[in-house]
Amino acid sequence: MREVDTALMTLAAKQFGLITRTQLLSLGLHGRAIDWRLANGLIIGLHRGIYRVAAHLPSWSQTAMAVCLRHEGAALSHRSAGFVHQLDGLHCPAEIDVLLHGEQRTHLEGVRCHRTDAHFDIVRVRGLPVTNLARTVLDLAGVLEPAAFERALDSAQRQRPNLGPWLGYVMKQLGMRGPPGVARVKELLAVRLGLNDSSLETDVTRALRDAGVTRWKHQYTVHDERGGRIVRADFAWPRHRVVLHADSFNWHRHRQQFDLDRTQRNALRDAGWVELVVTSTALSNDLWIRQLVRLLRDREPQRELPLHKRTG
Repeated sequence: MREVDTALMTLAAKQFGLITRTQLLSLGLHGRAIDWRLANGLIIGLHRGIYRVAAHLPSWSQTAMAVCLRHEGAALSHRSAGFVHQLDGLHCPAEIDVLLHGEQRTHLEGVRCHRTDAHFDIVRVRGLPVTNLARTVLDLAGVLEPAAFERALDSAQRQRPNLGPWLGYVMKQLGMRGPPGVARVKELLAVRLGLNDSSLETDVTRALRDAGVTRWKHQYTVHDERGGRIVRADFAWPRHRVVLHADSFNWHRHRQQFDLDRTQRNALRDAGWVELVVTSTALSNDLWIRQLVRLLRDREPQRELPLHKRTG
């Protein structure tokens, strides 16, 4: 293999098997040499000035990279960026979202183009150019349903515990040029405290707020009368000595964890606490919410924890 072809293969391997005409020229290949490789099937034309090395099979990542290589300063964004960042609920999208500067456009099939005049940072995640996590969250807020967005937001916070201040900084920098989701993110940051450890906890948090149940402590550590740690409860109302567990099968299916859960719950009862469990299946109806409201009312005067009656 000629030295230039070795360099070609090395560069293409970093770009999911892709190479641009500009890059081929920079390697010393002139127009006829490029045409010869095309004619002999060594490289395959995908878009104008974008080629796939025949040894590399097509993939979603390759298709996404091709879109970004075609447009200067482009980055995967919105659902595509959320998928690459591995946020909860974001799966391999049928259409590729790409963020472009200014008046750039793309007419590629299966590509959804977003344009902005504002600066945006591009990072490499799993080898692909994407909007950074904060900008991705802001963009997702404008395109996802509320419940789906909250799951993605919690997932992003687990990756970056300082996401709140970072989002605030990015929103301030964007000002009036921010994406449609800025208002929703501001509202959520103002309402929510703490961090949910699972997508189930995100759904429970939303259900509690929708039902008017308030003033819980998230990830609250319960102690016994001697000050020993009993358990860290997903949701707790200390004045009422009520805890709510959001139980995920993936977390509790192992025998050691199962046994530990039972030991902790026995200790909770000994310490005078009452517990309620909600699973993803139970979340589909409001029985657990009604049981929780009844527990809170029975164990503490109404004036200590105002609860709003659920309507509808």
